[in-house]
Amino acid sequence: MKLFTLIALLTMSTGLFAQKDPNVFLPESIRASASFGMTEKEFLASHSADNYTFRDENFRHTYSEVVKNDPNIEMVTYYFDQDGDKKMYEVILVYKNESARNRYTTEVFGKPNSGKGDWLISHKKRPDVKAWNFKNNLMIVLVIPECEWAN
Repeated sequence: MKLFTLIALLTMSTGLFAQKDPNVFLPESIRASASFGMTEKEFLASHSADNYTFRDENFRHTYSEVVKNDPNIEMVTYYFDQDGDKKMYEVILVYKNESARNRYTTEVFGKPNSGKGDWLISHKKRPDVKAWNFKNNLMIVLVIPECEWAN
């Protein structure tokens, strides 16, 4: 029994349980209304057109909105692929400052494990998750087939 408890604690502490659902990498304030894999149609049904800015970039649609329910995040941009089911595959979080972003990434992702300060979370049964920082931004990508990050 002690060995099982130890294995369970180690697994939870290393984030292996979190790998099962890519949405655990999104802050709760974002998860309340958006999730990886949701369709563009589902997003539009749950968001007021008065609250976001839309851009058509041919291969993707983007929706940006001010975040009002999180003291650390100013804005979020959602990317929807324009192939197939038009699913959400990327989220860009604009933090108020780099220290708030760093606290979040350390808590959720731990130490970078790929490239220069990047994260790659692989899973056998679902698409990989890639994440990286740029200035005060955090980019989180679900690598779905046919999206720009799939190659």
